[in-house]
Parts: sequence; C-alpha cells; structure tokens
Amino acid sequence: MEERDRNMSLKVHPKFFREFASKTWTSASGIVSELVENSFDEDATKVLLTKKDNGSIVIEDDAGMDEYTFDKFLLVGSPHKQDEQVSPRFKRVRSGRYGTGKLGFFTSFKRMV
Repeated sequence: MEERDRNMSLKVHPKFFREFASKTWTSASGIVSELVENSFDEDATKVLLTKKDNGSIVIEDDAGMDEYTFDKFLLVGSPHKQDEQVSPRFKRVRSGRYGTGKLGFFTSFKRMV
C-alpha cells in the first residue's frame, strides 16, 4: 500500500445519517431517553431536562466533556463503550455499544448544541 493510501478517510453523506436514524429511533421520547442514558454512561449524577415555550428541549448534565470525551462523542461507530465497558469514575456498566445513539436526534430535532 502506498503512503497516500493509508491517509485516506471514508466520508459519509449527512443524508445517510438521517435515513439510518429514522429507521432506528422513531420517537422523541426514545431519543431523549438515549441522550439521558449517554449522560449516565459518562458518570453524570444529575440530568436536567427542560422543555421551553418554543417547544425545544434542553438536556444538561453535570458530567461535562473534556477534549478526549468530546472526540469520542464525535466518532460515530466507535467501539469505545465495548473497549471501556464501565464508566471511569463510578464504574457504571455502560449501555451503549457503537456510539450511534446520538444520531437519533436527527429524526426529531433540528439541531444539537
């Protein structure tokens, strides 16, 4: 394999994620549940759900994300929850496997901040 071949990256069109997510997560409550579960997996002790007057939902937790955790969050399909089956602080058994749950928000929400 030539040097340039090893540095190539697979690219996925955003429409694929929407299609994939719409077949996997079908309700807003299921998506919110998934995001709360992600907070639990990262050692949150508090999760605050707020429904605003404009219909938006805000989910906040006290776990936060450092740069390493944020990089893992952005890597869809990562097996990190299989490699790291318990959370770092409280040693909770993690529920996720491939980091695809975050895609669910595509089916019901306009944006994630």
